[in-house]
Amino acid sequence: MKSDATLLQRRAPLIVGAVFALLVVLGGVLVAHRHATLPSAAPALHPLAVVPAGPALLVSVDVARLRKTRAGAAFVAKSLAAVAPKPCEASLLGEIDELAFAMPSETGADTASSDTFALIATGRFTAATVSACAEARIRTRGANALETTLGSFTSVRDRSRAGELAVRDGLFVLSNGAYLRELIDAADGHRADGTPAEHERDELHVELRRVTGHGAPVIATLVLPRGWLSRTLADPTAEQSPLATIRTAALRADVTDQVDVAGLVGCETAAACEHLERFIANARSDLATFAPGLAEMLARVRFVRTGARLALEAHVSEAELEALWTQRDGAPDAGTPQSHGP
Repeated sequence: MKSDATLLQRRAPLIVGAVFALLVVLGGVLVAHRHATLPSAAPALHPLAVVPAGPALLVSVDVARLRKTRAGAAFVAKSLAAVAPKPCEASLLGEIDELAFAMPSETGADTASSDTFALIATGRFTAATVSACAEARIRTRGANALETTLGSFTSVRDRSRAGELAVRDGLFVLSNGAYLRELIDAADGHRADGTPAEHERDELHVELRRVTGHGAPVIATLVLPRGWLSRTLADPTAEQSPLATIRTAALRADVTDQVDVAGLVGCETAAACEHLERFIANARSDLATFAPGLAEMLARVRFVRTGARLALEAHVSEAELEALWTQRDGAPDAGTPQSHGP
């Protein structure tokens, strides 16, 4: 048991990183169908405006901006091919302009749970085509689609699965339970004020996006309470891990003919951040051994610690991105991605 826990702690940064990348890529898995009649203009509402107060994780992706760069367009196309291979689903990404992904804090409202999330998209799609595609997808699984009206949205869900899609012209949200209702209320102009703790987390997200994001097309911020790791893993001993000391994190990705990544991690104390730096260095070494093809690129990731903050920078060329995709496509365990949507 102790060796298993040690292995989990050593692999945790890799798991977190893989999940984080997957969440961004999952924008392409949402369902829709290109339609001849499109709304006259995309709605002014930004996906971030729909997120309920005080999330733990907040990710924004300017898809329209990514399409304007060579590496960005390639990334969008590759992501789409990987996670949305069916034509009905694949057509949506060409109509999405902006995406946001959020997970509520476990210290927030009673609606929060470990599997609660929200994926929000705005663009030039219609409610009728998105809901029709979602219903068709559910029927191909031999299930029955349940369609209802929630505020200004049409909701589609599979009774046998978690996750519910709510859509109106130019805007859709994918979530579940009470969190979905909060999203819909916010989109309909009734966003809850939130608690003082939620306001504090919102302010931290805003500041992290300002300091680290610099207007990049991909920005992610994380605000975590004490005890988050032990509660997430349901293991009190997890508090001994260097990861448990992380309180904030921010990451941005600029995409041109290459991908430039920069990030910042905030720890409880300077000593804790020093411990985290050593932990990450060991994890990088382990990953380079496990995946030799990544060794050169991993060696170029630069970490700089200043007090209780750990900054990072990385640069990935278009050729390296292509090699990563080729390596992934050739992996023996690469299978069809699983969706939590309708």
